[in-house]
Amino acid sequence: CWVCLVLFCVGCVWLFFGIHEKSFVTFICASELNMLISSILLKKGRITKTVMTKLEIRSLKYKIYFTVFNMTSFAIAGYCFLRHNAYCESGGLYKI
Repeated sequence: CWVCLVLFCVGCVWLFFGIHEKSFVTFICASELNMLISSILLKKGRITKTVMTKLEIRSLKYKIYFTVFNMTSFAIAGYCFLRHNAYCESGGLYKI
């Protein structure tokens, strides 16, 4: 995973902030897409038209729950990040 390597090597230094930011967004999008595709393949990607076992049904249910939870978490984190950047004032409440 080259994006993880870039995130690890570059870090969040002001000089490389643009690279770090784009790598992080790429990593998040790729992980969400991976969860979505694996959920779809587990449900519809079967070669034979056999009935899913109870374990497969439970696995699919958990995968869908965790995918929705993960996407919701990232959406809330993205909203908080954008709101923080829009309304954050320099200095803040506490002067150090």
